[in-house]
Amino acid sequence: MTTINQSAPPSQKTVNRVVIGIVGVIGCFCVLAIGLGLGFGLSGNLPLTFLSTPTSVPPTETPTPLATFTPIPTLTNTPEPLPTSTFTAMPTQSIATIVEALRAAAEGRPVSGAAPYDPKQSGVHPLVVFSANQKVADEWNAELPEAWLPLNVSKTELVVVITYIEVEIEKARYIGPGTGIFFIRRIRRDIEVILREALTGVTVASTVFKGGEPPTLKSRFPVGTTALYGTDVPYEIVHLWLKSFVEK
Repeated sequence: MTTINQSAPPSQKTVNRVVIGIVGVIGCFCVLAIGLGLGFGLSGNLPLTFLSTPTSVPPTETPTPLATFTPIPTLTNTPEPLPTSTFTAMPTQSIATIVEALRAAAEGRPVSGAAPYDPKQSGVHPLVVFSANQKVADEWNAELPEAWLPLNVSKTELVVVITYIEVEIEKARYIGPGTGIFFIRRIRRDIEVILREALTGVTVASTVFKGGEPPTLKSRFPVGTTALYGTDVPYEIVHLWLKSFVEK
């Protein structure tokens, strides 16, 4: 029997070639995959991390703070401060009260509660004015510079004694209708000033200031006129004299 081999048509040959090529490529991949699998399995050193199941991370716990230890301070024997003595100021007294308390000094006798007078010490040396006439004393004390006035007897260093002296300059006789003879005098009012230490009563200085001249006599005067007085010594004149003793 004769066998006749017929050749396949060209289109069929192309299809066969494509199929053979695909099969060959697949076979190469299979061989490669088997080789890699064997290689990893045999070595045992390459873990397949991409196949491992991820494990959950345990929650972070907040650490409990440890108790702190505060050392007890060492006791020291610190001496307690001694109480300081307090100074109680003398209460403020009225000028009238001070003047009356220093009456003895105005008369030349010591007053133990007064302050000593030191003319060499700088500053103001407080004083008050005394007079036998209470009204005169009040008027002169009211005119003293405020800085010279003391707060109380214990702060008073000087006493000024004021005495008015009436000096008759002239006297004339007049005859009035229905009154008979009468006299009219011209009088000058001088001031004697004595400065004494308040503590001892010792005289520091003294002087006499002349008052203003009285008006002149005329031929006629109103009925009842008995004297013509000159002007009084101004306070400022006496203050100016006292200043050298009071302010140093």
